[in-house]
Amino acid sequence: GAEFGAVSWTDRIGKQRSVILGLSLFGVLVLLLPFAGGAVWLTILAYAVAIFVFEYTIVSFVPLVSEVAPNARATLLGIYIGALGAGRILAPLVGTRLYETTGSLLISCIISAIAVWLAALLTWRGIPEQQLNIDSVS
Repeated sequence: GAEFGAVSWTDRIGKQRSVILGLSLFGVLVLLLPFAGGAVWLTILAYAVAIFVFEYTIVSFVPLVSEVAPNARATLLGIYIGALGAGRILAPLVGTRLYETTGSLLISCIISAIAVWLAALLTWRGIPEQQLNIDSVS
């Protein structure tokens, strides 16, 4: 569903806008997760919506990254996939350590939301849609 949403909306609203919207919404959803713990169905629903938005954002990032430097598209997509892999390795390690240190899911979610919003800010300020043109990446 998230992939279909990205295919349907990313080009319509703009690649950069789509990614920033997804990251911003995901940050809000991460903040709301600790408050969904009262009922199992609500927790499952909250996680499902958060994962949907996360996947939408990941898929929306692909066309944005691939157009930053059309002549180095494969290199940039490789870097993007490598960064995703590194994030999937580091996030559980850092998240677990953060939770062990603070003992609070809310504090962990606040820090996660801040990190996601920083990524949105970096996307907004650091990846101008179709303005950056790098001839080659070494």
